[in-house]
Amino acid sequence: MKVWIDQDLCTGDGLCEEIAPDVFTLLDDGLAYVKEGSKVF
Repeated sequence: MKVWIDQDLCTGDGLCEEIAPDVFTLLDDGLAYVKEGSKVF
């Protein structure tokens, strides 16, 4: 399965990180990113 975030549609509310913290993270810019191990995309 491939997971991605459309940065243009991200609202930065952290819902994705709350539901799947092993997959998503919020960075200082207020947008969500996909995590893979120690890498953030």
